Amino acid sequence: IINREQRRFELFRGSSPGSLFEPVCVAVAEDGTLYVSDARSQAVYAYDSDLRFIEAYGGAAVFSRPTAIALAPGGDRLAVCDTDRHAVDVIDTNQGSTLFTLGGHEHSSRDGEFNFPVAVAFDGEGYLYVSEYLNFRIQVFDPAGDLDLIFGSAGDRPGDLNRPRGLAADASNGVLYQVDGAFQLVQMFNLDGELLMWFGEPGQGPGQFSLPSGIALRDDLLVVADTLNHRIQLFRFLGSPQG
Repeated sequence: IINREQRRFELFRGSSPGSLFEPVCVAVAEDGTLYVSDARSQAVYAYDSDLRFIEAYGGAAVFSRPTAIALAPGGDRLAVCDTDRHAVDVIDTNQGSTLFTLGGHEHSSRDGEFNFPVAVAFDGEGYLYVSEYLNFRIQVFDPAGDLDLIFGSAGDRPGDLNRPRGLAADASNGVLYQVDGAFQLVQMFNLDGELLMWFGEPGQGPGQFSLPSGIALRDDLLVVADTLNHRIQLFRFLGSPQG
């Protein structure tokens, strides 16, 4: 873990509590608490802002293969994609208990069920967005866990989801960013599932992708993991010219 402000890094290894074996995804709360999903340990670990282990959520009795995670506004809820179990668990980070589980009844195309969920994101109102790798869609759930909206389908037109990967929601302007590993681009939807625009194309140049996967927002920067180009790309949307 690299801390630019303190100019240091930490390496997690070994067999002590909080050691990582197959870390997949991270989420950081406003107070600096760090959450890491570990697929091999079948758990999500929490560390304080000084990277000291706090506690573990889940374990083999709860998770099969925890992958993508996301924090709700305020950091009191953590969504965990359990991809192999075709489920998403929402955890109370204060109590360490599961608030509710979505899906989990084998892979399915039924509404409210999943077929390999791969990414999760919360918007500013606490609505949860889940992208599914093999259902080619995004499902939206309200803060109580009730299904609110489904959009997307397989295809080759703008707005279709061919190989949906990472998700990120921008609470400030109501935009959902969706990475598609087959189209090699990032699509932007409003929170009603309507396509706004997209950017990117296959290639190795700036703004081009080869199997983009993860995506994250930090202030006014959009960060995209460009997997097979072995790099991270950063994007910033510029305002209209003045004058």
